[in-house]
Amino acid sequence: MDYDFLNNYAIDPDDPTYSDAWRRVLGRLGDYTAFILRSLNMRPTDIVLLDQTPVHVRVRVSTPTMHLVLRIAPEGDLSGAVYFGRVMATHQFPAARIIHADMTCSLVPFTYIVEGHVCGTNVDLIDSSHLVRAAARQTGRLLRRMHRISAAGWGRPNRNGRWTFPDWRAVLASLHAMLASASLEALLFDETERATIATLLDHPALVVTEPRLMHGAPSPRVTLCTVGEHVQLEALTNPGWAVAGDGLLDLAWGLNPVFRPEWRMGLLEGYNALATLSAAETERLRLLRLLTCYWHTCQSYARVEPFEAIRAETLALFAEMNADPNDSLSN
Repeated sequence: MDYDFLNNYAIDPDDPTYSDAWRRVLGRLGDYTAFILRSLNMRPTDIVLLDQTPVHVRVRVSTPTMHLVLRIAPEGDLSGAVYFGRVMATHQFPAARIIHADMTCSLVPFTYIVEGHVCGTNVDLIDSSHLVRAAARQTGRLLRRMHRISAAGWGRPNRNGRWTFPDWRAVLASLHAMLASASLEALLFDETERATIATLLDHPALVVTEPRLMHGAPSPRVTLCTVGEHVQLEALTNPGWAVAGDGLLDLAWGLNPVFRPEWRMGLLEGYNALATLSAAETERLRLLRLLTCYWHTCQSYARVEPFEAIRAETLALFAEMNADPNDSLSN
């Protein structure tokens, strides 16, 4: 098996979009893939580069009996994804099955996972509005079931399996620092809006006392389905950075206004299918939606993606809160 075609030697060393870690991994991706598979005594019949995201690169590995996926994180680690996959498997929820994981960086200079390949179509590639809505309803019901599962700690475990965040507020603060740095948010929002978000991060309505299993970044792009006359949810893939905490943050991410209306409508219908949200949960969701829209605006701008629409929605949420005299954030 020839792995050399995976090596990307064409990355400009002066390109600021790639860190040294990413250049090293992409430049020797074929070599690293061969080394990992040989250490696992695998003899693939085919290798395909699946995709590359800001967090990981994925390679599909085909053997005579199955398809697998090698997920590599050039920076950070995949400990959250490992925890998510194993808990999902324990409860027989639809997700990629973890076959092997190495968080030690002793074999190669990065963390990686070998997981089962899940066949299906991403919901964002489905044209039919009623099928998208049906897929979203199934996803909403799955999220509600997940959010009933108690987690071992807050946020995510580290490479050693230890949970280091003391509470949910610390997790939100870390997410904010990662997704909306001070220099980045200053380019998009004024001082009053930034102060509102700072107040929101410490808002008592966002306090939760028990961590629950989360996905961390649900969207049509990470939802796999089989599509025919009907649609069937196959897996919720690519968990986000935080996999334990307040499940309503998942719902807030999934209701992002950049997603199709039928997705958002179906997701909320599915989530409320068994029990509607309480008044306290509704208020918490409202605040978390502002927070996630704010973060999404900053990330879209940083990645040179269209951000005007999500920024306009974020500003509308700010205006809605300022217009409410009973809203503690507007006082």
